Amino acid sequence: MYNSNSFKKWNLKGQFGTSNKYNGYYYHNRLEANIAEELDFRKQEKMILDWEFEPSVELRAYDEFICNFKPDFLVINTDGTISYIEAKGAMSQLFNFKWRLFQAQCKEQNIDFLIIK
Repeated sequence: MYNSNSFKKWNLKGQFGTSNKYNGYYYHNRLEANIAEELDFRKQEKMILDWEFEPSVELRAYDEFICNFKPDFLVINTDGTISYIEAKGAMSQLFNFKWRLFQAQCKEQNIDFLIIK
């Protein structure tokens, strides 16, 4: 559903200004605020049904709880499927571990995911 190119065309790193605040909410960085603005636009244009900021996702292996992961955005697509978007600058060792578990879980459940750097 999403790929890096679908967001690159919007020039998210600079198009909407420098503030981390958008629509009354403060985001961790400007990139997240820009993505939130883009998702609102896509919702308004009926390109997506809805979106949520930082949903909590349980990461599991062999039906055992491992840890929680909070991707930056959950997107509900017009066909009812969900996608996750992660806006990332520096990637820590812990993030890399959780991201790999998250990717495996998404692939297993046929869920789209995208990381935007």
